[in-house]
Amino acid sequence: MATEFSISERRLGPGSPPYVIAEVGVNHNGDMNLAKSMIEAAANCVADAVKFQTWRAGEVIADKDMEYEYPDAKGTIREPLYNLFKRLELPFSEHLALRDHCRRQGIEFLSSATDADSVDLLVDLELPAIKLASGDLTNAPLLDAAAGRNVPIILSTGMGDVSEIDDAVGRLRAGGCETLMLMHCVSLYPTPDDAANLKRIQALAERYPDIAIGYSDHTLGNEAAQAAVALGALAIEKHFTTDRNLPGPDQAMSSDPKDFSALVKSVRRAAKMLGEGAIDPGAPEKDARVEFRRGIVACQAIPADTVITRDMLALKRPAHGLHPRYLEEIIGRRAGTNLAADDPLYWENLV
Repeated sequence: MATEFSISERRLGPGSPPYVIAEVGVNHNGDMNLAKSMIEAAANCVADAVKFQTWRAGEVIADKDMEYEYPDAKGTIREPLYNLFKRLELPFSEHLALRDHCRRQGIEFLSSATDADSVDLLVDLELPAIKLASGDLTNAPLLDAAAGRNVPIILSTGMGDVSEIDDAVGRLRAGGCETLMLMHCVSLYPTPDDAANLKRIQALAERYPDIAIGYSDHTLGNEAAQAAVALGALAIEKHFTTDRNLPGPDQAMSSDPKDFSALVKSVRRAAKMLGEGAIDPGAPEKDARVEFRRGIVACQAIPADTVITRDMLALKRPAHGLHPRYLEEIIGRRAGTNLAADDPLYWENLV
Protein backbone atom coordinates (compact mmCIF):
# COMPACT_ATOMS: atom_id res chain seq x y z
CA MET A 1 0.00 0.00 0.00
CA ALA A 2 2.69 2.47 1.03
CA THR A 3 5.27 3.98 -1.29
CA GLU A 4 8.78 5.09 -0.36
CA PHE A 5 10.00 8.50 0.83
CA SER A 6 13.49 9.58 1.86
CA ILE A 7 14.64 12.25 4.31
CA SER A 8 18.41 12.71 4.14
CA GLU A 9 19.80 9.17 4.17
CA ARG A 10 16.77 7.75 5.97
CA ARG A 11 14.53 5.64 3.73
CA LEU A 12 10.87 5.43 4.70
CA GLY A 13 8.86 2.60 3.28
CA PRO A 14 7.60 -0.93 3.85
CA GLY A 15 10.02 -2.78 6.09
CA SER A 16 11.52 0.41 7.54
CA PRO A 17 10.73 1.82 10.99
CA PRO A 18 8.41 4.85 10.96
CA TYR A 19 10.01 8.28 10.91
CA VAL A 20 9.14 9.98 14.21
CA ILE A 21 8.92 13.78 14.36
CA ALA A 22 8.84 15.62 17.70
CA GLU A 23 6.68 18.66 16.96
CA VAL A 24 8.00 21.38 19.29
CA GLY A 25 6.03 23.87 17.23
CA VAL A 26 5.52 26.88 19.47
CA ASN A 27 6.22 25.14 22.78
CA HIS A 28 9.59 26.94 23.00
CA ASN A 29 7.61 30.07 24.02
CA GLY A 30 10.10 32.28 22.19
CA ASP A 31 12.91 31.22 24.53
CA MET A 32 16.01 29.92 22.71
CA ASN A 33 17.33 28.14 25.78
CA LEU A 34 14.03 26.33 26.16
CA ALA A 35 14.04 25.50 22.43
CA LYS A 36 17.51 23.98 22.73
CA SER A 37 16.55 21.97 25.80
CA MET A 38 13.56 20.58 23.87
CA ILE A 39 15.88 19.57 21.02
CA GLU A 40 18.09 17.75 23.49
CA ALA A 41 15.11 16.03 25.11
CA ALA A 42 13.74 14.92 21.73
CA ALA A 43 17.15 13.53 20.77
CA ASN A 44 17.25 11.61 24.05
CA CYS A 45 13.87 10.10 23.11
CA VAL A 46 15.53 8.88 19.89
CA ALA A 47 13.16 10.84 17.67
CA ASP A 48 14.29 11.15 14.06
CA ALA A 49 13.54 14.86 13.80
CA VAL A 50 12.39 17.85 15.79
CA LYS A 51 10.11 20.35 14.08
CA PHE A 52 9.48 24.04 14.65
CA GLN A 53 7.29 26.60 12.85
CA THR A 54 8.61 29.50 10.80
CA TRP A 55 6.45 32.58 10.45
CA ARG A 56 6.22 36.33 10.84
CA ALA A 57 3.01 37.23 12.63
CA GLY A 58 2.29 40.21 10.40
CA GLU A 59 2.41 37.99 7.30
CA VAL A 60 -0.04 35.45 8.79
CA ILE A 61 -2.64 37.35 10.84
CA ALA A 62 -4.81 40.09 9.32
CA ASP A 63 -7.38 40.68 12.09
CA LYS A 64 -5.33 41.78 15.06
CA ASP A 65 -8.40 41.84 17.29
CA MET A 66 -9.51 38.24 16.66
CA GLU A 67 -9.21 36.30 19.89
CA TYR A 68 -8.07 32.72 20.43
CA GLU A 69 -8.99 30.53 23.40
CA TYR A 70 -6.89 27.63 24.68
CA PRO A 71 -6.28 25.70 27.90
CA ASP A 72 -3.01 25.76 29.80
CA ALA A 73 -1.84 25.06 33.34
CA LYS A 74 -3.49 28.26 34.59
CA GLY A 75 -6.88 27.42 33.10
CA THR A 76 -8.54 28.78 29.97
CA ILE A 77 -6.57 31.57 28.31
CA ARG A 78 -8.08 34.01 25.84
CA GLU A 79 -5.97 36.51 23.94
CA PRO A 80 -5.68 38.17 20.53
CA LEU A 81 -4.36 35.64 18.03
CA TYR A 82 -1.90 38.19 16.63
CA ASN A 83 -0.37 38.71 20.07
CA LEU A 84 -0.06 34.96 20.51
CA PHE A 85 1.66 34.52 17.14
CA LYS A 86 3.96 37.48 17.74
CA ARG A 87 5.01 36.19 21.15
CA LEU A 88 5.71 32.69 19.80
CA GLU A 89 7.40 33.85 16.59
CA LEU A 90 10.75 32.16 16.00
CA PRO A 91 13.02 34.85 14.49
CA PHE A 92 14.60 33.96 11.18
CA SER A 93 17.97 34.84 12.68
CA GLU A 94 17.68 32.07 15.29
CA HIS A 95 17.05 29.21 12.86
CA LEU A 96 20.70 28.62 12.04
CA ALA A 97 21.60 28.23 15.72
CA LEU A 98 18.77 25.73 16.21
CA ARG A 99 19.73 23.77 13.10
CA ASP A 100 23.33 23.55 14.28
CA HIS A 101 22.22 22.50 17.75
CA CYS A 102 20.15 19.73 16.19
CA ARG A 103 23.18 18.54 14.22
CA ARG A 104 25.25 18.42 17.40
CA GLN A 105 22.52 16.34 19.03
CA GLY A 106 22.26 13.94 16.09
CA ILE A 107 18.66 14.82 15.21
CA GLU A 108 17.20 16.39 12.06
CA PHE A 109 15.91 19.97 12.19
CA LEU A 110 12.60 20.57 10.38
CA SER A 111 10.21 23.49 10.30
CA SER A 112 6.88 24.47 8.76
CA ALA A 113 7.18 27.19 6.14
CA THR A 114 4.39 29.76 5.89
CA ASP A 115 5.44 32.00 2.98
CA ALA A 116 7.99 32.28 0.18
CA ASP A 117 10.56 33.94 2.44
CA SER A 118 10.37 31.17 5.00
CA VAL A 119 10.72 28.59 2.19
CA ASP A 120 13.87 30.41 1.06
CA LEU A 121 15.23 30.37 4.60
CA LEU A 122 14.64 26.66 5.12
CA VAL A 123 16.13 25.79 1.74
CA ASP A 124 19.17 27.98 2.43
CA LEU A 125 19.62 26.12 5.72
CA GLU A 126 19.73 22.89 3.69
CA LEU A 127 16.95 21.24 5.64
CA PRO A 128 16.16 17.70 4.44
CA ALA A 129 12.45 18.46 3.93
CA ILE A 130 9.95 21.28 4.16
CA LYS A 131 6.75 20.89 6.15
CA LEU A 132 3.56 22.64 5.07
CA ALA A 133 0.84 22.79 7.71
CA SER A 134 -2.82 21.89 7.31
CA GLY A 135 -3.76 25.56 7.45
CA ASP A 136 -1.78 26.11 4.25
CA LEU A 137 -3.25 23.24 2.25
CA THR A 138 -5.09 25.84 0.16
CA ASN A 139 -2.30 28.44 0.14
CA ALA A 140 -1.48 28.36 -3.58
CA PRO A 141 1.40 30.90 -3.46
CA LEU A 142 3.11 28.90 -0.69
CA LEU A 143 2.63 25.62 -2.56
CA ASP A 144 4.14 27.20 -5.66
CA ALA A 145 7.07 28.60 -3.68
CA ALA A 146 7.89 25.20 -2.17
CA ALA A 147 7.20 23.01 -5.19
CA GLY A 148 10.18 23.89 -7.33
CA ARG A 149 12.91 23.85 -4.70
CA ASN A 150 13.99 20.23 -5.20
CA VAL A 151 13.32 19.45 -1.53
CA PRO A 152 10.96 16.74 -0.22
CA ILE A 153 7.66 18.22 0.98
CA ILE A 154 5.57 16.95 3.87
CA LEU A 155 2.00 18.28 3.55
CA SER A 156 -0.61 17.94 6.30
CA THR A 157 -4.20 17.47 5.16
CA GLY A 158 -6.20 18.54 8.23
CA MET A 159 -9.55 20.18 7.40
CA GLY A 160 -9.02 19.35 3.73
CA ASP A 161 -11.66 17.78 1.53
CA VAL A 162 -10.87 15.58 -1.46
CA SER A 163 -10.96 18.39 -3.99
CA GLU A 164 -8.62 20.55 -1.91
CA ILE A 165 -6.12 17.73 -1.43
CA ASP A 166 -6.32 16.89 -5.14
CA ASP A 167 -5.68 20.55 -5.97
CA ALA A 168 -2.70 20.78 -3.62
CA VAL A 169 -1.13 17.56 -4.90
CA GLY A 170 -1.66 18.60 -8.50
CA ARG A 171 -0.20 22.04 -7.88
CA LEU A 172 2.90 20.69 -6.13
CA ARG A 173 3.51 18.17 -8.89
CA ALA A 174 2.97 20.73 -11.63
CA GLY A 175 5.44 23.00 -9.86
CA GLY A 176 8.15 20.35 -9.84
CA CYS A 177 7.76 18.57 -6.51
CA GLU A 178 8.96 15.01 -7.04
CA THR A 179 9.08 13.77 -3.43
CA LEU A 180 5.89 14.25 -1.44
CA MET A 181 4.36 12.87 1.73
CA LEU A 182 0.77 13.52 2.77
CA MET A 183 0.05 13.49 6.49
CA HIS A 184 -3.37 12.45 7.68
CA CYS A 185 -4.28 15.04 10.28
CA VAL A 186 -7.35 16.15 12.23
CA SER A 187 -7.10 19.81 13.19
CA LEU A 188 -8.70 19.51 16.62
CA TYR A 189 -6.47 20.11 19.64
CA PRO A 190 -6.67 17.61 21.21
CA THR A 191 -8.47 15.29 18.80
CA PRO A 192 -11.26 13.22 20.43
CA ASP A 193 -10.98 9.48 19.85
CA ASP A 194 -14.16 9.37 17.79
CA ALA A 195 -12.84 12.07 15.45
CA ALA A 196 -9.40 10.55 14.76
CA ASN A 197 -10.64 8.81 11.56
CA LEU A 198 -7.53 6.67 11.23
CA LYS A 199 -8.95 4.71 8.29
CA ARG A 200 -8.42 7.89 6.28
CA ILE A 201 -4.76 6.79 6.13
CA GLN A 202 -5.81 3.85 3.97
CA ALA A 203 -8.17 6.02 1.95
CA LEU A 204 -5.36 8.48 1.18
CA ALA A 205 -3.02 5.64 0.23
CA GLU A 206 -5.61 4.22 -2.16
CA ARG A 207 -6.31 7.60 -3.76
CA TYR A 208 -2.63 8.53 -4.06
CA PRO A 209 -0.84 5.18 -4.52
CA ASP A 210 2.44 6.80 -5.56
CA ILE A 211 2.60 9.16 -2.55
CA ALA A 212 3.88 8.28 0.91
CA ILE A 213 1.36 8.68 3.73
CA GLY A 214 2.09 9.65 7.33
CA TYR A 215 0.10 10.71 10.38
CA SER A 216 0.18 13.94 12.38
CA ASP A 217 -1.29 12.86 15.71
CA HIS A 218 -3.23 15.28 17.90
CA THR A 219 -4.91 12.68 20.11
CA LEU A 220 -3.95 12.10 23.73
CA GLY A 221 -1.90 8.97 24.39
CA ASN A 222 0.03 6.75 21.99
CA GLU A 223 -2.64 4.32 20.82
CA ALA A 224 -3.60 6.29 17.70
CA ALA A 225 0.00 6.46 16.52
CA GLN A 226 0.45 2.71 16.95
CA ALA A 227 -2.76 2.04 15.02
CA ALA A 228 -1.67 4.50 12.32
CA VAL A 229 1.53 2.53 11.76
CA ALA A 230 -0.52 -0.66 11.49
CA LEU A 231 -2.64 1.06 8.85
CA GLY A 232 0.41 2.00 6.79
CA ALA A 233 1.64 5.38 8.08
CA LEU A 234 5.34 5.79 7.29
CA ALA A 235 5.88 8.78 9.57
CA ILE A 236 4.43 9.88 12.89
CA GLU A 237 4.41 13.50 14.05
CA LYS A 238 3.31 14.40 17.58
CA HIS A 239 3.51 17.56 19.67
CA PHE A 240 6.37 17.49 22.17
CA THR A 241 7.25 19.46 25.29
CA THR A 242 9.55 19.09 28.24
CA ASP A 243 6.78 20.07 30.67
CA ARG A 244 3.02 20.08 30.12
CA ASN A 245 2.66 22.72 32.82
CA LEU A 246 4.51 25.34 30.81
CA PRO A 247 2.37 28.22 29.50
CA GLY A 248 1.26 28.09 25.88
CA PRO A 249 -1.52 26.84 23.61
CA ASP A 250 -0.10 23.37 22.85
CA GLN A 251 1.66 22.36 26.05
CA ALA A 252 -1.25 20.55 27.71
CA MET A 253 -1.92 18.27 24.72
CA SER A 254 1.74 17.57 23.99
CA SER A 255 3.74 14.49 24.97
CA ASP A 256 6.43 14.90 27.60
CA PRO A 257 9.76 13.06 27.30
CA LYS A 258 8.54 9.98 29.19
CA ASP A 259 5.46 9.58 26.99
CA PHE A 260 7.31 10.47 23.78
CA SER A 261 10.05 7.95 24.47
CA ALA A 262 7.33 5.32 24.94
CA LEU A 263 5.75 6.48 21.66
CA VAL A 264 8.98 6.06 19.71
CA LYS A 265 9.51 2.54 21.05
CA SER A 266 5.90 1.48 20.54
CA VAL A 267 5.50 2.67 16.94
CA ARG A 268 8.81 1.13 15.91
CA ARG A 269 7.80 -2.11 17.57
CA ALA A 270 4.43 -1.97 15.81
CA ALA A 271 6.18 -1.51 12.46
CA LYS A 272 8.42 -4.49 13.14
CA MET A 273 5.36 -6.59 13.93
CA LEU A 274 3.78 -5.83 10.54
CA GLY A 275 6.18 -8.05 8.64
CA GLU A 276 6.01 -8.19 4.85
CA GLY A 277 2.58 -9.77 4.50
CA ALA A 278 3.72 -13.19 3.28
CA ILE A 279 1.12 -15.91 3.79
CA ASP A 280 3.71 -18.68 4.21
CA PRO A 281 5.37 -18.84 7.63
CA GLY A 282 8.97 -17.80 8.14
CA ALA A 283 11.79 -20.19 8.92
CA PRO A 284 11.51 -20.11 12.76
CA GLU A 285 7.79 -20.87 12.61
CA LYS A 286 8.35 -23.65 10.08
CA ASP A 287 10.77 -25.25 12.53
CA ALA A 288 8.00 -25.26 15.14
CA ARG A 289 5.89 -27.58 12.97
CA VAL A 290 7.69 -30.68 14.24
CA GLU A 291 6.85 -29.89 17.86
CA PHE A 292 3.30 -28.61 17.49
CA ARG A 293 1.88 -30.60 14.58
CA ARG A 294 0.98 -34.26 14.22
CA GLY A 295 2.33 -36.94 11.93
CA ILE A 296 0.89 -40.29 10.83
CA VAL A 297 1.79 -43.11 13.23
CA ALA A 298 0.69 -46.68 13.81
CA CYS A 299 -1.71 -46.88 16.74
CA GLN A 300 -1.05 -50.64 17.13
CA ALA A 301 1.52 -53.20 16.06
CA ILE A 302 1.31 -53.78 12.31
CA PRO A 303 3.15 -56.86 11.04
CA ALA A 304 4.90 -56.67 7.66
CA ASP A 305 2.66 -57.37 4.63
CA THR A 306 -0.50 -56.41 6.58
CA VAL A 307 -3.08 -54.40 4.63
CA ILE A 308 -3.38 -51.11 6.50
CA THR A 309 -6.84 -49.99 7.60
CA ARG A 310 -7.97 -46.69 9.07
CA ASP A 311 -8.22 -48.05 12.61
CA MET A 312 -4.51 -48.94 12.54
CA LEU A 313 -3.50 -45.30 12.14
CA ALA A 314 -3.46 -42.19 14.31
CA LEU A 315 -2.21 -38.61 14.11
CA LYS A 316 0.13 -37.80 16.98
CA ARG A 317 2.82 -35.32 18.02
CA PRO A 318 5.62 -34.69 17.21
CA ALA A 319 5.16 -34.41 13.48
CA HIS A 320 7.37 -37.34 12.52
CA GLY A 321 6.14 -39.57 9.75
CA LEU A 322 4.07 -38.57 6.77
CA HIS A 323 2.03 -35.37 6.56
CA PRO A 324 -1.63 -35.85 7.62
CA ARG A 325 -2.71 -35.01 4.06
CA TYR A 326 -1.56 -38.51 3.02
CA LEU A 327 -3.73 -40.38 5.53
CA GLU A 328 -6.27 -41.55 2.96
CA GLU A 329 -3.54 -42.61 0.51
CA ILE A 330 -1.98 -44.92 3.07
CA ILE A 331 -5.19 -46.85 3.72
CA GLY A 332 -5.19 -50.05 1.61
CA ARG A 333 -1.40 -50.14 1.24
CA ARG A 334 0.62 -52.97 2.76
CA ALA A 335 3.18 -52.54 5.52
CA GLY A 336 6.67 -53.15 4.14
CA THR A 337 8.20 -53.63 7.58
CA ASN A 338 7.06 -54.56 11.06
CA LEU A 339 5.68 -51.48 12.82
CA ALA A 340 5.21 -51.04 16.54
CA ALA A 341 2.55 -48.84 18.14
CA ASP A 342 3.45 -45.15 17.77
CA ASP A 343 6.04 -45.81 15.05
CA PRO A 344 5.87 -43.07 12.41
CA LEU A 345 4.94 -44.14 8.90
CA TYR A 346 7.08 -43.19 5.91
CA TRP A 347 6.73 -44.16 2.28
CA GLU A 348 9.62 -46.58 2.68
CA ASN A 349 7.52 -48.46 5.28
CA LEU A 350 4.87 -49.18 2.66
CA VAL A 351 4.52 -51.36 -0.41
